[in-house]
Amino acid sequence: MFDFEKTTLINIIIILLFLAILGINLLSVVGSGLETAANVVGPPIVNILSILVYSIGELVRLLVNLVSNSIIFIVELVSGAIISLVNLIQTGASGGVPKFSSTGNDSEKKTTQPVQVLSHEYSAKPAESSVWCRVGTFSGGSVCAEIGKDDICQSKQIFPSRDLCIAKAIR
Repeated sequence: MFDFEKTTLINIIIILLFLAILGINLLSVVGSGLETAANVVGPPIVNILSILVYSIGELVRLLVNLVSNSIIFIVELVSGAIISLVNLIQTGASGGVPKFSSTGNDSEKKTTQPVQVLSHEYSAKPAESSVWCRVGTFSGGSVCAEIGKDDICQSKQIFPSRDLCIAKAIR
């Protein structure tokens, strides 16, 4: 006896031959139906896919701009820090101490009084043009900067000489 699958296949072939004899090409009818369905369903799918691809492209463009701007910012920040460090090293290597001055606006400059030596323990007169201001510590030692008599010392620790500034800060 025949298998069900073999008999089904034989029946389909007989139907296709019978339709072909009658002049009906079933494959052409199915192809035309699929083409019509593709013409109806295709344009909306193409529109949806084109919007999706365009949106992905815009997202990639925005991300690339964000990353490139971030990298440019970081490079400028690092280069500025390196330039400042080199300038600081060059100032220290030349033996000079940076001169600090007031950074206030014009109204503050008009109302500030000249710097006066706060330490009464020393009788030495400060030089006419400059005094020494303790500006902080570095590696366990004091840091003093020479300032003009009309400049502002933020720490309020002013001395007539560098040696006195360092000695007073050590105590």
